[in-house]
Amino acid sequence: MLLLVCFLGFVLRVWQLHSLPPGLYHDEGFYALDAVSVLDGHYAIYFPANNGREPLFIYLLALSIKIFGRTAWAVRLPAAFIGTLLIPATYFLGRALFQRRIALLGAAVTAFTFYPVALSRLGFRAGILPLVAALAVGALWLGLKRRDWRLEMAGGALYGLTFYTYVAARLTPIALGLFAIYLWLSGRAQNWRKFSRSFLRLGLAALVVALPLLVYAGQFPQVFFQRTTEISILSHAQALPELARNLFSTLGMFWFTGDYASRPRQNIPGRPFFDPVIGVFAAVGVVMGLYQMFRRSRFTPVRGQARDALSDPAGLAFTFIWMAVLLLPTILTVEAPYFLRAAGILPFVSFLPALGVEAVIRRLKNRWGALLASLALAANFLITARAYFGTYAHDPQLFYSFEMAGTKLAEEINATSAPVFVDRRYWTYYTETQFLTRDPARVTVFDEGTPLAPTPGAALFVWPYQAQLREALAVLPPGSLITARAGPLFKNDFDAEPYSFYSAYAALPAPAGAWRATFTNGLGVQSASVTRTPSGLRLEIVWGAGPTPGGEYHVFAQAIAPDGFVLAQSDGVPAEGLYPTSWWRPGDFVAEARELELDPDIRPKLIIGLYNPLTGERLRLNLGADFVDVTP
Repeated sequence: MLLLVCFLGFVLRVWQLHSLPPGLYHDEGFYALDAVSVLDGHYAIYFPANNGREPLFIYLLALSIKIFGRTAWAVRLPAAFIGTLLIPATYFLGRALFQRRIALLGAAVTAFTFYPVALSRLGFRAGILPLVAALAVGALWLGLKRRDWRLEMAGGALYGLTFYTYVAARLTPIALGLFAIYLWLSGRAQNWRKFSRSFLRLGLAALVVALPLLVYAGQFPQVFFQRTTEISILSHAQALPELARNLFSTLGMFWFTGDYASRPRQNIPGRPFFDPVIGVFAAVGVVMGLYQMFRRSRFTPVRGQARDALSDPAGLAFTFIWMAVLLLPTILTVEAPYFLRAAGILPFVSFLPALGVEAVIRRLKNRWGALLASLALAANFLITARAYFGTYAHDPQLFYSFEMAGTKLAEEINATSAPVFVDRRYWTYYTETQFLTRDPARVTVFDEGTPLAPTPGAALFVWPYQAQLREALAVLPPGSLITARAGPLFKNDFDAEPYSFYSAYAALPAPAGAWRATFTNGLGVQSASVTRTPSGLRLEIVWGAGPTPGGEYHVFAQAIAPDGFVLAQSDGVPAEGLYPTSWWRPGDFVAEARELELDPDIRPKLIIGLYNPLTGERLRLNLGADFVDVTP
């Protein structure tokens, strides 16, 4: 059964991983660039970029990139394997804290619940904390229960490793301290001296492993604690009201309203942690678990368990204490509830519905209880699969949330063999572009206002809204065939409307041959071709600047009926508005395309030309007409 659960959980984590989620978010890009720096020999105990990040996931990521290259799939594959390994780790933890059936049920909930699945498909370090924590606590628990110093030391070492996973691990000493107080007050540690020695051993092992990171934190506290300080609500003037709101919203995230703050990156906005079916069992599990903490356990004790060993009520107490403490990263910060910051509650939260299902199984007994449990878990799997690969996958906001435009830019860079010039904005802030560029050494990164020397064949990717855009176009040599195209739409989390992410310019060899027509001011049409499309006609035009270009003119293209009626038209600034005639230089050629929508059976007369947008007056040809007939 555990192997089946692991297999189905693995399928949920890797199915369509190459394309879903789309693109690569810039936070993932930062991880990837740090991993590339590791491959280049720059080893670190802590990575300060992007508000600072612990190193364990980054080193695993470096191995994946070394094997699979600079791809989004290589960034997300380690997270998928980590999420899959969390399933048997949940079983291991459940066997330590509770008993076999609850362990199996908890593993299935971890495998099939939406958020653990979604987290396992993102290249974020937060997902590795639950795995290491589950292994650490499971080993510690078994070591304490069996009085096995080797397990205690192994658990302590793994616990020390949690500090290399995610920032939320820094709160786990509070959970351990509160649990020690629980043991003392409840009298469950009857031989406190033995427990003290055990805690000393595991603490020593944890300290040895965590010491390098602790030394770094002492040397660079402003770097190590930067992110925590930035997002904390404790320094706000209205800290107490915010704390109350965060507390209620965080408690409600399990059954009512979930994470909105992360947008669709980590969750379907507003979707609670549990689906309706598992949520009912989770509520039963909370009630039953709290009851069992204050009553003698109704579970069958683990065989061979000593009188002073940690019992099931202690396991329940540890689960609730751990979850309460590991919810603090979202309770005490802005934008609560924020699932990513609460990732430390995994996989402990999976035991809540497991306890509820266990209670129902015991109530119904035998095969009816097992059937109900199977149906609940099957529903959990199907609801998650439908939610992720249906509702979530078809959310149009995913294109923007994962900055697909940055990935498209990298694809364009990879597709050209020309010398590439890229605005530094894309290299610095949208790190997915830098990482996904297969050969970044051939890319020249420039700042706005930096003089660029004319480069034959150059491909230029520039921020279209800068004040000095025209100066950047100096990299395109005069006398070339200039192409200009708007990049895909982009919208960050706070923008009301999407906008073009970049403008792509290229300088190709000038076309040969006589011009098709010349206007009286020297501008002209070098060539024009017409092709049919499903929606009408496509005109591909090459304009010529002539020896003395100047002035501001717009293009018009019209489809004319035999009676002179205009059936369709397209006009505006040449080259999608990205290369106006006032920018044309002597000898330039400018390529553009115009689409005319009309009935495909119509054979109209097609004309193109230039006009003054202020007066509407058309430029005349040397032969007297004010248009060029391009009818095929």
